[in-house]
Amino acid sequence: MKKILCVLTALLICASLVSCADRKVKVTGDGTESPEASLPDTVLTAPAESIGFDPIESSAAESSHDTEAPQTDEESSAAESATETAPVTTPAPSNDGVYSSDPLISRMTFLGDSTTYGLKYYGIVGDNQVWTPKSGTLSLFRATVDYIVDPVTGGEYTVGDLCAMRHPDILVITLGVNGISFMDEASFKQDYGALIDVIKAASPSTKIALQTMYPLAASYNTATGIDNTKISNGNLWIQQLAAERGLPCINSASVLVDSTGYRPEAWQNGDGLHMSVEGFGVVMNYIINNPCY
Repeated sequence: MKKILCVLTALLICASLVSCADRKVKVTGDGTESPEASLPDTVLTAPAESIGFDPIESSAAESSHDTEAPQTDEESSAAESATETAPVTTPAPSNDGVYSSDPLISRMTFLGDSTTYGLKYYGIVGDNQVWTPKSGTLSLFRATVDYIVDPVTGGEYTVGDLCAMRHPDILVITLGVNGISFMDEASFKQDYGALIDVIKAASPSTKIALQTMYPLAASYNTATGIDNTKISNGNLWIQQLAAERGLPCINSASVLVDSTGYRPEAWQNGDGLHMSVEGFGVVMNYIINNPCY
């Protein structure tokens, strides 16, 4: 009987010790311990610290865009319907442009919309030779107030501020397709002239060249309101404005149409508007063979 009692006592003591070992505790606010429900056997780590950074901004970019000149209801409605085309979506190029070694092309900086952005995207010229907003496109009627990415620092500046900083040797402007669907001759020339004035005031040494808009391929969907008749009219206005201001006009449109009056399909990237690599080659060779400066 005594042996049985001893065995039972030993078993009770062992059970008590196991229970104490398994019990989890937590420290309360007053320093005492209290039982806690069973917890998973995982290692808890401190939460990761949030990473903060400040984007690169210019003093001009710090001011509110709300200070820009207001648009009329008609202009606002028209602007909303204007074709703000997205940049081309084929593989990005290296930083060195195929044509940047040419003595004339190497002196040029290209300012414009998404048709100009393609020069950078396809590696036709060097990254630092293309000026567009972060979106990749620029509208003529907002060219003096929208912010352009400085390819050197990544900061965003108005074209006037950027010209004052960088003083480009030759600035080639290719604008108008975003706006030609609703702009008349007077507003087109007025906005283009204002842009020229801003550039000249900011960087008097910069040589300015106006380039005609690229004509559309027959596959382009003209439901946007843009067609080759409007582009031809706009190109005539660009040529007239260049003559009035004593500036050269790079008439690339003259070599970008076939016998049907459209851009050959091989020279567009799939949407009928943006240029293909082959199309840009035609433009670059035209610029080289018809030097503006």
